[in-house]
Formats: sequence, structure tokens, C-alpha cells
Amino acid sequence: MKKNINKKIGQSIKKRFGSSKKSSKTQKTSNRPFLGLFILLIMCFCAGFFTYKGLDFIFKDSVDKKSELTNLANLEIKESNNAKNLNLQKNRSNLENKSKNLKEKNNYKEVISASINTNKEDISINSNIKLDNNLTEISKNSLDENFKNINSSEKNKQNTQYFTHNYTQIGKFRDKIPKLVIIIDDVASYNHISEIKKINLKLTPSLMPASSDFPNTPKIAKNLDFYMIHLPLEALKYNSNSIKTLKVNDSFEEISKEIYKIRQDFPNAKFINNHTGSKFTSNKKAVIKLLDVLDKYGFIFVDSKTISNSKVEEVLKSKNQKYIFRDVFLDNTQNLKDIENELNKAVQIAKKRGFAIAIGHPKKQTLKVLKNSGDILKGVEVVYLKDIYERY
Repeated sequence: MKKNINKKIGQSIKKRFGSSKKSSKTQKTSNRPFLGLFILLIMCFCAGFFTYKGLDFIFKDSVDKKSELTNLANLEIKESNNAKNLNLQKNRSNLENKSKNLKEKNNYKEVISASINTNKEDISINSNIKLDNNLTEISKNSLDENFKNINSSEKNKQNTQYFTHNYTQIGKFRDKIPKLVIIIDDVASYNHISEIKKINLKLTPSLMPASSDFPNTPKIAKNLDFYMIHLPLEALKYNSNSIKTLKVNDSFEEISKEIYKIRQDFPNAKFINNHTGSKFTSNKKAVIKLLDVLDKYGFIFVDSKTISNSKVEEVLKSKNQKYIFRDVFLDNTQNLKDIENELNKAVQIAKKRGFAIAIGHPKKQTLKVLKNSGDILKGVEVVYLKDIYERY
């Protein structure tokens, strides 16, 4: 009995102890998740900490570099501003010095009032420039430059003045009597020459180059005191198939061939002006080719100015050559009054500037006006073109 009782007691104790072990195990397992969570938090904290430190180390260096760059940029800006200020100060000082020098020079300038009695006329000359006792002479080599000095002498008895007219500035000796050149274009026959000679004036005939239409012009030239050549150039609207006309697209060789032929036919010719040519003379490349060829064969070009935007002046100035140009067309119409008005206009230009060039044609009304132009031409002298060439 006792044994059975002890067995039962032992079994009951085992059951109890066994249950207690199991409960402790369950407690342990129930505590484990909290421990893992705690460890995870610690690891996250450490990772965040070290990450922050690493990023702080990296970006701190880049920020420092950026700040250095901005500081350098600010320094450069300051330096540039300082340099600008220094330049401004230098410029101001230079301007002040220049103004002082100008004032000093102005103090030495004198206003000279001279009266010269020439042909019982008093000429008063006021100048803000200090002149020497010996009046300056104008060199013949400076005929292409604007006058800078005034030359008055009883010996030459000429007034020297400065004039501007028609796209160019010309300052030359003024002759006692103003000079007027009247060019008669399109001269191509003996009849033209006969009519021109009937007019008791030194008209300048401009002969057409020899061709099948005008075969006699080289022979006509041999009996003339003075003449020039009327060279056909390409026009914007008008073109003649019967006349050999130089075109914009002609090569240097083609132009040279034609000018060489003209030189052979007219060995004594010196001047050439254009017949039509509005398209040609407004094309700079074409003008350069032509003028180079004319230089080669000893011709001087006179611009008939058949178009307002002619490039002849620009090219000639680049070559340091004289620019000779037409002032007036006499006979755009064949109305007598219109021709008289244009002739009078040419006379007024000659009187104002000292010389002028008018162009007409061997037409009936034009020749009639010239025959009866005595009153209009009073006060000017009609001369050949060669007689005023040096005035340009």
C-alpha cells in the first residue's frame, strides 16, 4: 500500500516538475523576440550613426571646396572691379591731362586777320590756326587730298577753296575762269564730227569702239585734236546685240581681249567712259576686273554714272586713283528748255566748284542748244577733259 502511494506521489511530482520545466521553456521562448528586437534596434542605431558620420565626412569636404570656390570667385570679382576702377581713374587722369594740354595749346593759338589787296579787292582771312610768316604752299603731289592749308599769293592770283559735290570731296586750285567739260557720247560717224565742229566750242567727242556698225571710228580719231572712247557695258534693261558689250560675267581674259583691241585701234586715246553700264558698274567684282585691265593698257576711266550705286568710286579709291565722274546729263529729254536748264545747272556747278563735267549726245536739239549757248556759258570756259584731269 505504501509503495503504491509513493509511486503515485512520485508520478504526481514528476508531472508537476515536468510541467514547470515546460512552462520555463515557454517563458524563455516568449522572451526571445524582445531580445532580438532590442539587438536589431542597437544595430540600426549603430548603422545610422556610422552612416551619418561617413556622410558628414564626405559632404563636409565638398562644401568646404565649394565655399573656397565661391570665395575665389568673389575675390576675382573684387579684383576685376578694382582693375576697372583703376582704369577709370587712369582714363580720367588722361582726359584731364589732355584737356590741360589742349588748354595750353589754345593759349598759344592766335587769331590772325590779314587783309590782302589783290586787283583792288580786300580779302579778309580769319583763322583759328597759327600761321607762319611764310604762307604755306600746296604741293602738286597732294592734289588727291583735301586741303588743310590756305595759300594766298599775289603771284598766282588764284583763290584756293574747298568744295564738295556729288559723292566726292575735291579741293583744288581755282582757275580765274571756271572750266566746263562737255562730252558728246555715241559719236560714230563723220556726220557726227561735222556737226560737232560747227559748234565753236571745245567739245569732247567720245567715240564708239570699232565694230561692224561703226567701222570708221579709228579713222575719224586720227583727225581729232582730242577724243575719248565710249565703252559699251552691260545694262540692267537695255542691251544691243549689234554692239560688242562687256558683261558682268566676262572673265579677265575676255575683258582684256576687248580692251587690247581698242588700244590697237586708238593708240592715242587716254580716257574711257561707259556707254550704258548700269548693271556692270553696280557690280564691284566686274568693276575691279575692268579697272585692272584699263590700268594694264593705260586708260583712265570716267564714270558716266548711269546708276546711283556705281562701285567705280569705291574701287578707284582702294587703288589710290582719281575718281572722275559726270555731273550733269544734258539731254535725258529732247525738250529745248530742259536741255538749257541742265546746261545752266552744269555752269552753276562749275562756278561753285571751279570745274564740272556734262554729258550730251549728237542729237538735233542738243546740238541746237549748244550752238546758241553763249548767254548760258558766260563766266565759264569750255575745255577738253584732259584740261581738268589734274583738278580731281
